[in-house]
Amino acid sequence: FGKPLTTIEREFETWFSAQLAAKLAGWTPSRDESSKDPRDGLWRSAHVQLEADKPAEATRILEKLVSGNGDGYAPRMLLAQILMAGKNPSAAKRHLQAAMKLNAESIEPHVRLAELARKGSDVIEEKRVLREALAIDADSLDPAARLLMLALVTDDKDNLAFARNRAGALAPLHPLVLAARGLELSRAGKSTDAKAFVQRADKALAATQGKGPVDTSVVVALARAATGDKAGAKSLAASALKGPLPDAAKKRLNAL
Repeated sequence: FGKPLTTIEREFETWFSAQLAAKLAGWTPSRDESSKDPRDGLWRSAHVQLEADKPAEATRILEKLVSGNGDGYAPRMLLAQILMAGKNPSAAKRHLQAAMKLNAESIEPHVRLAELARKGSDVIEEKRVLREALAIDADSLDPAARLLMLALVTDDKDNLAFARNRAGALAPLHPLVLAARGLELSRAGKSTDAKAFVQRADKALAATQGKGPVDTSVVVALARAATGDKAGAKSLAASALKGPLPDAAKKRLNAL
């Protein structure tokens, strides 16, 4: 390179530090529980209050922490988690947005914002932040699967193609993915193949024993209806409607 090795190493360290700083900023709690840093003291105090089931006091401490020189990804995300479980979940939004800026490589703030959007039945916002999450981590199944369900119930062709390809590549045997494929085949007039995929989706769904997001049940219910299993579709829809769903999904299920 025409430079001494020590110079190359120093330049690389400078570049790497700049890249890291651009992606992760703010204060991070120490792993050393004996740390005398006042910020670590506040962080530990907040956890003590949470363990004592005093979320309001924990929130007060964390707000003090982030308003001073203890602003960072971890306290912002903990604040958001506490607020989302409280009476005013929307109060978590500003902390999630701050967390996004403090850790540009984490999809967790985006996933939480998607949950907030669902609570408010803002399907446009939910799809937007899920796409952002996948732009950061294309190998994350949860946002891909959720986006696939939303695209199906809103007839969003662009997001449908994107999410179907993404989720299909990540988990081709997932019941939601199998059901989505069944729907696609049904719409293409390939009823025999469609039914085969829906049957596989049913088996995969049964194997989950009711665990996992309700989004999967939505897509399987729609696929059952599309392949002629009206009774099965209605039964699964009734169960899915008890979960947290956007209005667009509820409308499609109620129409079965």
